[in-house]
Amino acid sequence: MSDGRVRRDEGGAVSPEGGLVPGSRDVAGVPAHAALRQVLHRLEAALDAESEFLRQGLVGDFDAIMHRKSQCLLDLGRLSRAVTVEALASDEERRAIGRDVARIRDRLRESEEMLARYLEAAREITAIVNESARIADSDGTYAESGPFGRYGR
Repeated sequence: MSDGRVRRDEGGAVSPEGGLVPGSRDVAGVPAHAALRQVLHRLEAALDAESEFLRQGLVGDFDAIMHRKSQCLLDLGRLSRAVTVEALASDEERRAIGRDVARIRDRLRESEEMLARYLEAAREITAIVNESARIADSDGTYAESGPFGRYGR
């Protein structure tokens, strides 16, 4: 049973429910930099899965990948409120996180490029289907020439 107070575990602040406390050096007993790197690695893995899914042109449950990415973004949002710059204890830890973020930016750029290609392909297919439907719906009354026009029959 909780009395609503913040307790300290292993030098860090943890809410009675086990959540994050703003400004803490630790997140649920894990050093802040380690918790942040864990989330970044999970996000990187989710982005890699998305890229592989798109690269192979798989048809299937894209929702699972989107859920993993959303969960990582939620965790990052929570961490951003709980972790201060001072919580990242050393310069080396900061550099390691910087490298993780740079890799994620690269993954995001790759995903953006692949998704843009998919969207462009979808637009082209839509245009072809729309034109085919327009031609099929026409009885040729107003066509000048061609296979469906007055002079093409």
